[in-house]
Amino acid sequence: MRKTYRIANWRDWDKQVDACARDFQAEYGRAPNLLAASQVMLRRFNLAANRAHVGKRSGEAADPSAYIELQGFVGTDYSLLFVEEDDVPERSFSLVYAFASDEDMELAASV
Repeated sequence: MRKTYRIANWRDWDKQVDACARDFQAEYGRAPNLLAASQVMLRRFNLAANRAHVGKRSGEAADPSAYIELQGFVGTDYSLLFVEEDDVPERSFSLVYAFASDEDMELAASV
């Protein structure tokens, strides 16, 4: 399962990614777990995160002098791992359901 989205503007990039993940989940019935984008697009996510002073996953504030390189994105009920894929169109990213979540794996292992 895969669907490609385009960033409209960088001001609310995080809200756009979240809305796209929810759209994906509504369409496919599963939350995506990969965000595929070109190297340039992933750098743009990093720059946007640095400008917004995005904090650490633990909720702590980021050091304002440190450069943040995102490895993923976490929503309330999903996690996206960032992967580089240069064939994704410019200013776009693809959300992908590529592997089972830990919860799915637990269910599969317990059968």
